[in-house]
Amino acid sequence: MKNKRVRKSTSLSIAAMLITVSSTVIAGPLKGEGEFGATASSGNTDTQNLVAKLKLSKQSGAWFNEVGLAAINSTDSDSTTAERYLINGKTARDFNEKFYAFGSGKYDKDRFSGFDYQATLAAGLGMHAIKSDKVTLDLEAGPGYRFSETDAGDEQNEAVLRAGLFYKNQLTETTRFLQNIVVEAGSDNTTIDSETALTVKMSDNLALKASVIVKNNSDVPDGVEKTDTLTGVSLIYGF
Repeated sequence: MKNKRVRKSTSLSIAAMLITVSSTVIAGPLKGEGEFGATASSGNTDTQNLVAKLKLSKQSGAWFNEVGLAAINSTDSDSTTAERYLINGKTARDFNEKFYAFGSGKYDKDRFSGFDYQATLAAGLGMHAIKSDKVTLDLEAGPGYRFSETDAGDEQNEAVLRAGLFYKNQLTETTRFLQNIVVEAGSDNTTIDSETALTVKMSDNLALKASVIVKNNSDVPDGVEKTDTLTGVSLIYGF
């Protein structure tokens, strides 16, 4: 019981640290966007899906800081089929127009993943492979450490190699395509998080977004699917 409390305290400390550090580095003038999506259907099966996200970012000279919060919930008739809460933060500093250093953190609590929580701290180097008015492509890689615990209480703490790809393409004045992929490769488990999205701007502050989010764990407890996919449409408010 004592070890269980210690592990729970560690996971909560990582989440609190992400919020505290990120809120400190983005203090002052910043950009942000809130995202909300909801769908419901009735008939043979009653389903409801809710997605809420908040992202804050700040560019100050050579420094870039970002923090994001997300909550996802899906119900089918009388049961919950998806419930996930995510906190992530990143700080980066440009060395020059091409290369930069970064530090990142993530806390992921997914009720149906087979894990009570997964949390990762990482640092490394990045490259602005493409940087133009319409297209940007950032590539990142570096070592990190992942703290995780299965629903059964088994720890899976290990060193990982984190690699990221972040691509944006402004197709037209109002339409933007986005592809983000983050891989955390460890000896026991490799995780892949992918987001593919198309955003259409409707006004200065409002946009409509269609997205596909994929989460994969290479090693999961028995009876748990390795891949979760969420497809949806949401409304974005930028400020």
